[in-house]
Amino acid sequence: IKELEKTLLVLCSQPQIWTCGQFISAWNHLLLSPFSSLLPPASEEQETACREILSLVHHCPTVMDLKLDAIVEECFKTQLSHLALILVPYLSQENGAKVQQHVANQLTQEEMTSRIGKLRLAGVSLPANFATGKLNKKQELVTTSPAL
Repeated sequence: IKELEKTLLVLCSQPQIWTCGQFISAWNHLLLSPFSSLLPPASEEQETACREILSLVHHCPTVMDLKLDAIVEECFKTQLSHLALILVPYLSQENGAKVQQHVANQLTQEEMTSRIGKLRLAGVSLPANFATGKLNKKQELVTTSPAL
């Protein structure tokens, strides 16, 4: 997996291959890899491995073509739902709001603040509204006009 990671990061500078199915499949495989043998509850080491791999999503030039919903599901299944927040900027507005609501419903406010704090300390880039760790349990969806 480490070799795949290095290779994909190098290939990100080659736009001619970004639409290649194998490139996208390789990214999906890489992002799902730490979850393949993970059974809840995850150890600190396993959580760190998942966080580090998911943080690579910010480097993927074809992130919108990835199977992010499957990765979010793995985060939920392995009780690492807070890690799904890393993917929210790349999800549709509706799915992003659902993920945020799911995370908010799974964790206490104290757990949420602690886990988002750990993500920030680890250098994970999260949207500004996650800065305080306060997500509404009953978050309303904000939609824009289809004309936009």
